[in-house]
Amino acid sequence: MIELSGPHAHALIIEDNMIMSRAIEAQLMAAGFRSIDHARTRARAMTLARAQSPDVVVLGEHVDQWAGIAAAQELSHRDGTAVMMVTTDPQFWRRPFPEDVPVRGPYRIDQLSRAFGARRQGSAAPVA
Repeated sequence: MIELSGPHAHALIIEDNMIMSRAIEAQLMAAGFRSIDHARTRARAMTLARAQSPDVVVLGEHVDQWAGIAAAQELSHRDGTAVMMVTTDPQFWRRPFPEDVPVRGPYRIDQLSRAFGARRQGSAAPVA
Protein backbone atom coordinates (compact mmCIF):
# COMPACT_ATOMS: atom_id res chain seq x y z
CA MET A 1 0.00 0.00 0.00
CA ILE A 2 1.28 3.44 -0.86
CA GLU A 3 0.85 6.30 1.56
CA LEU A 4 0.10 9.72 0.13
CA SER A 5 2.29 12.48 1.46
CA GLY A 6 -0.58 14.89 1.88
CA PRO A 7 -3.85 16.08 0.38
CA HIS A 8 -2.03 17.44 -2.65
CA ALA A 9 0.19 14.45 -3.46
CA HIS A 10 1.95 14.57 -6.83
CA ALA A 11 2.17 11.71 -9.35
CA LEU A 12 4.17 11.18 -12.51
CA ILE A 13 2.71 8.87 -15.16
CA ILE A 14 5.18 7.41 -17.66
CA GLU A 15 3.06 6.12 -20.54
CA ASP A 16 3.05 6.93 -24.24
CA ASN A 17 -0.56 5.97 -25.01
CA MET A 18 -2.70 9.02 -24.24
CA ILE A 19 -5.87 6.99 -23.64
CA MET A 20 -4.07 4.77 -21.10
CA SER A 21 -2.41 7.79 -19.54
CA ARG A 22 -5.76 9.55 -19.04
CA ALA A 23 -7.32 6.39 -17.60
CA ILE A 24 -4.46 6.15 -15.11
CA GLU A 25 -4.88 9.85 -14.30
CA ALA A 26 -8.60 9.35 -13.57
CA GLN A 27 -7.77 6.60 -11.09
CA LEU A 28 -5.11 8.71 -9.41
CA MET A 29 -7.53 11.62 -9.12
CA ALA A 30 -10.05 9.26 -7.50
CA ALA A 31 -7.32 8.26 -5.03
CA GLY A 32 -6.79 11.90 -4.01
CA PHE A 33 -3.99 13.10 -6.26
CA ARG A 34 -4.46 16.67 -7.41
CA SER A 35 -1.18 17.18 -9.23
CA ILE A 36 -0.26 14.81 -12.06
CA ASP A 37 2.38 15.04 -14.76
CA HIS A 38 2.56 12.91 -17.90
CA ALA A 39 5.74 11.78 -19.66
CA ARG A 40 6.26 9.65 -22.75
CA THR A 41 10.05 9.33 -22.46
CA ARG A 42 12.71 8.94 -19.79
CA ALA A 43 14.13 12.38 -20.60
CA ARG A 44 10.75 14.08 -20.17
CA ALA A 45 10.04 12.13 -16.98
CA MET A 46 13.32 13.29 -15.45
CA THR A 47 12.73 16.91 -16.51
CA LEU A 48 9.29 16.86 -14.89
CA ALA A 49 10.61 15.18 -11.74
CA ARG A 50 13.28 17.87 -11.35
CA ALA A 51 10.57 20.53 -11.53
CA GLN A 52 8.33 18.78 -8.99
CA SER A 53 9.37 15.62 -7.20
CA PRO A 54 6.62 13.00 -7.47
CA ASP A 55 5.29 11.01 -4.52
CA VAL A 56 4.63 8.12 -6.89
CA VAL A 57 5.66 7.13 -10.41
CA VAL A 58 3.20 5.01 -12.38
CA LEU A 59 4.58 2.99 -15.28
CA GLY A 60 2.08 2.15 -17.98
CA GLU A 61 2.42 -0.82 -20.29
CA HIS A 62 2.71 1.12 -23.55
CA VAL A 63 5.80 3.13 -22.68
CA ASP A 64 9.10 1.76 -23.93
CA GLN A 65 9.61 -0.64 -21.05
CA TRP A 66 13.30 0.03 -20.49
CA ALA A 67 12.90 3.82 -20.70
CA GLY A 68 10.21 3.70 -18.03
CA ILE A 69 12.24 1.36 -15.87
CA ALA A 70 15.34 3.58 -16.18
CA ALA A 71 13.38 6.65 -15.07
CA ALA A 72 11.71 4.76 -12.23
CA GLN A 73 15.05 3.35 -11.12
CA GLU A 74 16.68 6.78 -11.01
CA LEU A 75 13.77 8.38 -9.16
CA SER A 76 13.43 5.59 -6.61
CA HIS A 77 17.15 5.78 -5.84
CA ARG A 78 17.30 9.57 -5.75
CA ASP A 79 14.17 10.38 -3.76
CA GLY A 80 12.82 7.06 -2.51
CA THR A 81 9.85 7.62 -4.81
CA ALA A 82 7.27 4.82 -4.87
CA VAL A 83 6.95 3.07 -8.24
CA MET A 84 3.81 1.29 -9.44
CA MET A 85 3.12 -0.71 -12.57
CA VAL A 86 -0.25 -0.63 -14.31
CA THR A 87 -1.41 -3.01 -17.00
CA THR A 88 -4.39 -4.36 -18.89
CA ASP A 89 -2.43 -7.61 -19.41
CA PRO A 90 -1.01 -9.16 -16.21
CA GLN A 91 1.49 -11.21 -18.23
CA PHE A 92 3.09 -8.06 -19.66
CA TRP A 93 4.97 -7.07 -16.51
CA ARG A 94 6.07 -10.59 -15.63
CA ARG A 95 9.31 -9.88 -17.48
CA PRO A 96 12.55 -9.57 -15.52
CA PHE A 97 12.73 -6.31 -13.59
CA PRO A 98 15.84 -4.90 -11.90
CA GLU A 99 15.91 -6.01 -8.27
CA ASP A 100 17.03 -2.59 -7.08
CA VAL A 101 13.80 -0.88 -8.18
CA PRO A 102 11.13 -1.21 -5.48
CA VAL A 103 8.02 -1.66 -7.63
CA ARG A 104 4.47 -2.40 -6.62
CA GLY A 105 2.11 -4.23 -8.91
CA PRO A 106 1.26 -4.86 -11.58
CA TYR A 107 -2.17 -3.40 -10.94
CA ARG A 108 -5.04 -3.33 -13.38
CA ILE A 109 -6.11 0.22 -14.09
CA ASP A 110 -9.40 -0.28 -12.24
CA GLN A 111 -7.45 -1.38 -9.12
CA LEU A 112 -5.16 1.60 -9.01
CA SER A 113 -7.21 3.96 -6.84
CA ARG A 114 -7.82 1.14 -4.35
CA ALA A 115 -4.07 0.63 -3.98
CA PHE A 116 -4.00 4.01 -2.24
CA GLY A 117 -7.35 3.74 -0.47
CA ALA A 118 -6.51 0.32 0.95
CA ARG A 119 -5.23 1.82 4.18
CA ARG A 120 -8.74 3.12 4.81
CA GLN A 121 -10.90 0.32 3.37
CA GLY A 122 -9.11 -3.05 3.63
CA SER A 123 -6.56 -4.24 1.09
CA ALA A 124 -5.92 -4.06 -2.61
CA ALA A 125 -3.63 -6.70 -4.01
CA PRO A 126 -1.74 -6.50 -7.27
CA VAL A 127 -2.92 -8.54 -10.22
CA ALA A 128 -2.09 -12.21 -9.71
